[in-house]
Amino acid sequence: PTETPVKPTEVPANTATPSVSPSATPTVTPDAVKEGETVSESGATATYKVASAADKTVIYTGDSKASKKVTVKSTIKVGNDTYTVVAIADNAFKKKSITAVTIPATVKSIGKSAFEGCTKLKTVTIKGTSLTTIGDKAFRGCKVLGKITVPKSVTKVGKQAFENCAKLKTITVKSKKTKFLKNAFKKVPKSSKIKLPKMTSKEKKSFKKMLKKAGFKGKVK
Repeated sequence: PTETPVKPTEVPANTATPSVSPSATPTVTPDAVKEGETVSESGATATYKVASAADKTVIYTGDSKASKKVTVKSTIKVGNDTYTVVAIADNAFKKKSITAVTIPATVKSIGKSAFEGCTKLKTVTIKGTSLTTIGDKAFRGCKVLGKITVPKSVTKVGKQAFENCAKLKTITVKSKKTKFLKNAFKKVPKSSKIKLPKMTSKEKKSFKKMLKKAGFKGKVK
């Protein structure tokens, strides 16, 4: 009498197990994009690293076939999802033969040595006011870069950021709160000039002091 109820309960238990696991695996795996994973748009050569899978944000890491004039995208499509480009990675364009770059309003930071040694880079356009950090050596050795505007959102310009930018003539600083670190302007020509935003004479005096420590030897307006 005890044997009869045992058998029917065993049978459904056995059949239930195989039907659960195979259906669970395919649904979860294909769409999961993990943090730190390298992704790119279908048919495109630019690569990105996933910064946050939850927030759908990515970091631009480079392009094996970058054209001379580069416009970094503000958003990219990965599968069915749209990801926002929030940063340019360290070394992303290092020693590339680019002549112009446009950085979108979504980018909050430019990594270390991102454009270092781009000896043909003449024009840098930074859109919007999201950018807060320009990393160490970011534009070091960009020997033909003629001018740069540092947006008001930028709080820090790293060490040696514009070192040896031999043709940098005009630097426009939009905020009095921007900090320029050591040697940010080392070997920038003495004929160069920095345009400052409105500030008191006391603020201007301390700003000039900071620029001197950053290696700037040109005129401050």
